[in-house]
Amino acid sequence: MQVLLKINGKTRCTLVEPRQTVGELIKLSGARPDETSLISQGRLLHPHSTVAACGLRPDATVYVHGRLLGGKPVKVHVITHSPNNKSEVSIDIEESASKQEVKQKLATATGIPIEHQKVVLSGIGQLAVGDKRSNIGFSSCGSTNGVGLAVAGSK
Repeated sequence: MQVLLKINGKTRCTLVEPRQTVGELIKLSGARPDETSLISQGRLLHPHSTVAACGLRPDATVYVHGRLLGGKPVKVHVITHSPNNKSEVSIDIEESASKQEVKQKLATATGIPIEHQKVVLSGIGQLAVGDKRSNIGFSSCGSTNGVGLAVAGSK
């Protein structure tokens, strides 16, 4: 089937099979798969999905966009003493990063081993991390959304 690729304001017709992946479609566009995202009907198309699984129909318009490399910098407040004596660190987190990946980056940035980290949400786009071996207290805010609050002090 034919899909319309919009690249830098120009439209290019491309023939694809429903079983081809979005990654293959990116290659057909002439762009580098690791630096490109495809969007159709306002949805980001996953590179490993097939054209059929994405619901692309004949003559669908697919927008080819360069993506920003790296993740979004997130400020992390260190609420207990850390080996590197920093009260705040910044780490890059990809949208798809797992909890383990986040904790590994925090271990590198703060010096607090993964198994001793307590990580909580401290604001929009912000995290707080503490060392469980210290006298860190942890309680909920009283709402049902699962947001936690960590404070240094007695347990």
